[in-house]
Amino acid sequence: EGSFDYNSSLTDSSRTVELFIKYLGNKYVEPWTLEAMAGHCQLGITRFVHYFKQLTNTTPMQYLNFIRLESAAASIPNPKKNINEICYECGFSSSQYFATLFKKQYGCSPIAFRQKNMVPKEVLT
Repeated sequence: EGSFDYNSSLTDSSRTVELFIKYLGNKYVEPWTLEAMAGHCQLGITRFVHYFKQLTNTTPMQYLNFIRLESAAASIPNPKKNINEICYECGFSSSQYFATLFKKQYGCSPIAFRQKNMVPKEVLT
């Protein structure tokens, strides 16, 4: 008979990070740091990053920026919102950094993205 031993603390830690990832999806606007994320899970930074990468194939900060950018991209086509306003509403503290990451992820600036995807004003009224 085969038996399977598993380390329940490892399983619990992985599950904790998994739950945190879902939580982060709703709390991405918060000014997260790696230390704060790991602390939220009651893990050291190294273990937290290890489990996070195992679950998402990316680092915690890359993932956070990805979901912030997705949220921004959904709002940018609305011409009633200022792009800088959207940047800060999505959790970025620098419009320059936001524009750089946005261009890297979407292949164009936030302004060009808006021009390509703008929702006509009459649709918004």
